[in-house]
Order: sequence, then structure tokens, then C-alpha cells
Amino acid sequence: MEVAGLVLGALPVAISALKGYRSILSSLKTVKRDIDYLIRDLGTEQQILQNTCETLLKGIVPDSKLDEMIDDPFGPDWKQYDDQIRLRLWRSHDTFQERLAEMHDASVKLKEMLAIQEDGKTKLTDGRSILSELKHRTGFTLKKKDYETIMTRIKDGNSVLLKLAQQNNELELNRRSRSQAKVARLIRKLSQSIFDALRIAMTCSCATLHNVGLELIPRKTVIIHGEPEDTVARTLSFHIVVGSIGGSTPQSQRWDSLRIKLADKHEPSFTTAPSPMRDAIDTQLQTSRTVRWTSNLTSSFKSRKDGVAISGTSATQTLLHVSTAIPILPATSTYTPPTVTNLCQLMRGKSPASDCCGLITNAAHNFELYPQACHSSESRSFITLRQILEDCESGSNITHHFGYPEQLRLALALSVSVLHLYNTPWLARIVTLDDVAFLRESSHQSYDNPYQPFVTKDFSTNTTSTTNQNRQQHQANHSLPGRLRPMDLTVMSLGTLLIQIILGKRIPDLDLTPEPQKMDMNSVLARKEAASQLTGPIVQNGGMNYDSAVQWCLGSILGVASLEDDNFCQNFYEGVVARLEADRVLLGL
Repeated sequence: MEVAGLVLGALPVAISALKGYRSILSSLKTVKRDIDYLIRDLGTEQQILQNTCETLLKGIVPDSKLDEMIDDPFGPDWKQYDDQIRLRLWRSHDTFQERLAEMHDASVKLKEMLAIQEDGKTKLTDGRSILSELKHRTGFTLKKKDYETIMTRIKDGNSVLLKLAQQNNELELNRRSRSQAKVARLIRKLSQSIFDALRIAMTCSCATLHNVGLELIPRKTVIIHGEPEDTVARTLSFHIVVGSIGGSTPQSQRWDSLRIKLADKHEPSFTTAPSPMRDAIDTQLQTSRTVRWTSNLTSSFKSRKDGVAISGTSATQTLLHVSTAIPILPATSTYTPPTVTNLCQLMRGKSPASDCCGLITNAAHNFELYPQACHSSESRSFITLRQILEDCESGSNITHHFGYPEQLRLALALSVSVLHLYNTPWLARIVTLDDVAFLRESSHQSYDNPYQPFVTKDFSTNTTSTTNQNRQQHQANHSLPGRLRPMDLTVMSLGTLLIQIILGKRIPDLDLTPEPQKMDMNSVLARKEAASQLTGPIVQNGGMNYDSAVQWCLGSILGVASLEDDNFCQNFYEGVVARLEADRVLLGL
């Protein structure tokens, strides 16, 4: 797009130069006629290229910036959209780039033949110098026939670019949708591996209860046909918060942040640069013991006072703290991050947020850990979606920022995460108001990005295989009392959450129990009927796209497919995610 900006900027400069020459040589009718032809043709090509750029940028660049960027082709905003344009152009990206380069070469030649200098001004500014250049045939010319080759290159390139832009724009939604099954399989595999690797690394003997949360984000990842899966996997990062829940006040709870990325293809190593501090830590890491984890997030919130969740546990607080004491090792050419065998011990150290502090690993993958800067960890706590909706109903000033933009962001993040985390340990097959939680700065009684949800899980040491547990739950879901055929409640449970989010209140009639054996067909259909009575308020609060997404979720219960099926994944993306994303774009979020 930067090259497109150069071409787009060169054409009006050439037109301006020609207009100047025409004004100076207005008495020479033959020259004036040729200049008029060139001005007309270049003006036409300029408008076609503007239309091409607008077609490519529409839906990627906010509408409020689109005209400004077209009018400022050398502006700094162009380059930041290169990656999104590449995705839109799909397999024709290289062809598009080659045609642009050809047009750029032609525009450079055009400026040379018109004696246009680097500053965009013409070297020839009076009739005498112009006629002298024409007479001596120095390369400067104003004859239409001398520009035929250049104009052909520009016209041919422009025609191809416009056709490619239009075709790719029309196909983009289907391509993105078609890609989502591949993306979902990739992210499910990585998130499963991260869960297993974290569980393996949690070997401390702390007296407190630990919990780990994964941020749910509306990823826009696309896998282009033929693109290696590993290449895409290394562009993904996962935000994890690790904490302990203990004490009698929110201030005694601590949560710290990590960014986790797939490691490059180097083997994890325990060998590091010599360091007395490292030797001391390595000695401590040799002893591996079990760690106690809280059974779930909500069990630690026993009572509430003034809209604040109060913990009823009294265990001594110990948290994996990101921002204090990991020794920074001397840089060496052979150094690779060490494998972490005791994450709790390691995170009591301190390391710059930009530095990798170690690797966690399972049988399939190695992941790099990057501590993230955050507010005071001691004052951060979680509050569930159920509690947020209760606060909304009570008119609590804590949730006065939880309006339509935040609701839409949350709905989109949850919908994408259901697609990407389905059948992994992070997300239950029936998603409830208690499965979704938000970080809050307890000291200020405010939420830290209320539209950025987390799902929290424990790593019980007697859990032999989370995958087997998921499989058993899946089989149970397909053999419930009164059920004549398979029924997966995941998408329907998302629909009930979307309703309560957009209405800003908890609706008891829509509650789904996380225990599948209690959800027979009659209870499911009763909840579906209760949801259908809310169409009017949903449309009023969220609009037609939002309501269509909800109805798609509710209608899924009547089908036999689930998010394990690629076609169902594509239909879910089109019916739910794409509709919510369209509203997000219209809102300029």
C-alpha cells in the first residue's frame, strides 16, 4: 500500500506539471491538444487507482480516515495496513505487488520525461526553456505519442489492480469464514498444549490456593491457503494471569500477567550462562512437590458487600509474582531460555517485560514466557459476569462504563473464544455466567477493561487427563435422559449469555446448569422458549445483527452437528461472529 501511495501521489503531480506547461504554451494549439489528452488520460487513471485503493481499504480503515488517506497518499497511515491488505488479497498478493511495481516504474519515467524534480516542481518554468528542451530532444517531450508506452503500462496495471481488488473484496468474507475451521483447530491445539505445559510447570508447595486465567480475545486470525501452520502459530500470543486467592479482603488477592508465545525451533535447555544467583535458583528448582489449587473461581467468593466480592478463605497468601527477582542472565550467543520446572519459584523474580524468562513445555510444544507490566498485583481481583450483571441491575456506579460498546466487545470476544477454545480444558461445554470473569482494580472499585473477559481454571494434581475428561463429558451430553439424538449445548449456552449481556441483567429463566445430566430436552426447550420471548428487547438494545446472532445460537440445538464439525464451524462464524464483527466495524470500535 505504500507503493500504491507513491503511484497515487505521482499522477496528480504529473497532471499539475502538464497544466503548467499548457498555460505557458497556450498559443501552440498542437502542443496544447496533446497536453489536454495526457491530462485527461492521467486524470482518469488517477480516479481508477483511487477507487482501487478505496475498495482495498474499505472495512479495514475506519470510514472517517478513508478519504483522508486517499487525499494524502504519502501519509504515514498507509503502511500500518499492509498486513490486512495482504490477507484481503489472499493468493493474488504477489501479482498485485508486481503490477504496482510496474506502475511505479512507469510513473517514475513519466516524471523524468516531464522534467519534474524531487520536490514535485518542474525544472522548466518559462516558454524559452521549454522550447529549448523540445528542440534539443533531451528526453523532455510534450507529444502524446511519446507517452503511449508509459500510458499503456499505467492503464494495463490499473485495470488489473481494480479487477483484483474487486474480486478479492467480494470473496474476502467467504475466505475468512472458510479459514476459521483451520484457525480453530490450530488455536485449540495450542491452548490445550499451553494448559498442559502450565500444569506441568506448577510444582510448588505453596500453602495458598492458586488459579490461572486465560484472556478471551476476539482474534481475527486467518490462514491463507498454502501458508505453513507453524508460521501462523508463531504470530499468536496468549495472555495468562496467575494468582492466589487468600485472605479476607480483595486487597489480599494477587494476580500477575504473562504473555505466552510458541517458541522458535530451539531445544529447551537447563544450561545457562554461569551465575551464582542462577545456581541458587536451580538448586531450589530440583525439589518438585504438589500444589493446591482452588476448585473453581467462584468458590472463593463467599459473600458480597457494597458490590465487592469478598473471599471467605483464610489461607496464607502466596502468589506467583511477575515483577520481582528473576536474575537477568548475561547475553551469550549460545544462550537459550531454560525450561521452567517450578513456575511459582521463577515468577518470584523480576525481569523486564520484553525479556523471555523461560520456557514451559509439554510433549508437543515449547512456549516462551514474557512477564507483563501491570498495575499493583496485590490490588487486583476477579469478578464474575454474574456479579457484573447483578451490579448493572442494582445501578452500581462500578458498572457505569458497561454500555453498548463494552457489551458488543464482550459478546464478540466470547463468541470467538467459544469457537477457538471448544473441546479444550479452558472452556466448559456449557458456558455459564460464572465461567467468565473480569480483572478489577480493587483499590479503585473499577474494572480493568470490562469488555476483556477471562476464563479461569485450576490445575488439580490428581487430574490425569483433561482431554479424557472432556471426552467423557461430551459422551454424557449425547446420552442424557429424554434425549433421542445427540445434542451439544455449547452454542446455545453462548446464546443465553449474549441475551443477558445485551440486556444488562441476569435472567434466571435462561440459566443453564453446568451439570449436563440435569439438562434434559424439556428443560432445554423451556429455556429456548423463554429466550424467544425477548426478541423485542434484544433488537432494541443490540440491533438486528445482534438478534440474528442470538437466534442462530438458540436454533443450533435443533441440529445434530457441533463445533467439532468444520462445516458447522464455518456456519457459526458466518451466523454469529461475522454479524457481531460487522456491528463492531460500523461502531468504529
